Amino acid sequence: MALSKLDRGFDSDVADIVFLIQQGLVSLDRLADWVTAAIPDAAAYDLDPDAMRKHLAVVRRRIAST
Repeated sequence: MALSKLDRGFDSDVADIVFLIQQGLVSLDRLADWVTAAIPDAAAYDLDPDAMRKHLAVVRRRIAST
């Protein structure tokens, strides 16, 4: 779920991911690992690796600012 939200990257998606991290349901490191692991097969799942990386950076900034 977090990967699809990260790929889409709407403000509400980023807020949801930040919430999941803050609640301890997923860690930022684990999410980054999932992104790295998903990149080789991204096209098969209609995911955009560049968008996922960009949105992950947004999540990192939001987490750092809280």
